[in-house]
Amino acid sequence: KTDKWSTLVCVATGFYPDHVSVSWKVNGEERQDRVSTDTSPQQNKTTLMYHISSRMKIDDMDWIDPKNNFTCTVHFFNGKAYVNVTNTINGQKGENAPLRLKLLGFGYILFLSKSLLYALIVAGVVCKYKVIPDNYKTQITHQICINSI
Repeated sequence: KTDKWSTLVCVATGFYPDHVSVSWKVNGEERQDRVSTDTSPQQNKTTLMYHISSRMKIDDMDWIDPKNNFTCTVHFFNGKAYVNVTNTINGQKGENAPLRLKLLGFGYILFLSKSLLYALIVAGVVCKYKVIPDNYKTQITHQICINSI
């Protein structure tokens, strides 16, 4: 996993013969980019059944939207007929959202708080020592103040 995307994995197991393909849809639309499927099914030497996996990378922002759905379809020929096995998962919100997205908001608030604290410290030092340039002091002493009573 990287900072920008999540990976969904689709695993098909226990099929024979090995005539199979895998496809992905996002919100009902076929997706071929950012998809990686095993080049061929692998056979279990004990059971002689096959398995295959496919991975699809999705943007984290798409994953945390529960309105989005991600569908994996395994197209399989069982020796007599073609069979499509489909599984769909919706985007996850809240607790299941990637942690880095939650930390992004916290980091931003921490950055703003730190900046505010720094500004207050600088303002405090300036007020305590009343750092005024010498030429500014000279200008002030030459000004005349007139107050009306």
